[in-house]
Amino acid sequence: MATIVQKISNKSLSMAGQTFTFDSIADIESTQIDIFQLIGAPLVENCLAGFNSSVFAYGQTGSGKTYTIWGASNASLEECDQQGLTPRVCQRLFERINEEQERHADKQLVYMCRCSFLEIYNEQITDLLDRSQKNFQVKEANWELTASWTGDQLSDHLQDGGG
Repeated sequence: MATIVQKISNKSLSMAGQTFTFDSIADIESTQIDIFQLIGAPLVENCLAGFNSSVFAYGQTGSGKTYTIWGASNASLEECDQQGLTPRVCQRLFERINEEQERHADKQLVYMCRCSFLEIYNEQITDLLDRSQKNFQVKEANWELTASWTGDQLSDHLQDGGG
């Protein structure tokens, strides 16, 4: 059986005779902590620097998106090796906020965190924090997919407990 995709290095792979280069590549040997160090830790630091951040998981059904994002369904917060990206990012974010507030106690820093979890399936967007919120309008503009949901609507949703 011929190999369809071959990893050449940590930043490149070969497919059908063509080489593709990426910022990084996570393969089947990558652990949950590897994914967190590659994606989650920099994401948290960017958030603390004031940048909006997103994680987009894309792939076939059964390819491991849910496992990568959430971890094993039976993993508790104490079982660090099976935690997915989301619990690790949340834990690190609030640890870093506490560190920054302690380090700059004289400045009375205030942080505002907003979070949304959306699922796009068959061109239908569902709010995973409030499953009653469905049928968001899908728009295509220059190959970009956007949900017609304003920041104020998201803020109100989260202030109401997200559900």
